[in-house]
Amino acid sequence: MSKPYIFLANAKDDEPGKIEKWLVVLRDLFPEAAVFSAREDFMTNFSRCGGWREWCGSVVLRYDAFVVPERMFVGQATADIIQNALAHHKQVAVLSAGALIEIKRVEGGHGRWQQGGWKLCVTPEPADGARGSGRTPLEEARVDDGLSSSVSQVPKPRQEPPTISTEDADIWR
Repeated sequence: MSKPYIFLANAKDDEPGKIEKWLVVLRDLFPEAAVFSAREDFMTNFSRCGGWREWCGSVVLRYDAFVVPERMFVGQATADIIQNALAHHKQVAVLSAGALIEIKRVEGGHGRWQQGGWKLCVTPEPADGARGSGRTPLEEARVDDGLSSSVSQVPKPRQEPPTISTEDADIWR
């Protein structure tokens, strides 16, 4: 199995310290994955995409899963990315207090660029005694690598976010 790529859908005005904290949480949860922030991907790929809508549309081609950190309302760029990921049957979740909650759909917005105008609709919390593992699809998809959790505390080598090319496009469809 190839290494999964996870996109942290942080807001453009999130503080670098918060973004790094969320990246550490995701890398600890998924030590076998390559995890990149929206800011990292934007810096690497935005100029070659030609604009916001094109960049938002291209992100889904580069990642296997998408995580929105600590917010239930997002702006249009994040809403577009999440809706596109859902349309492509990608795994999508909100990171809240170190737990992942699956996003089912995005509501709101009226076709104009605005911040905070879209609501992320998540799965309901399971009732006591409910069947199932209690884990989100992202957690279910995690490959058990047999390593102890302390290994994930070792700093990961810096990598560059994936870039899109004509050759890559067919792989991700």
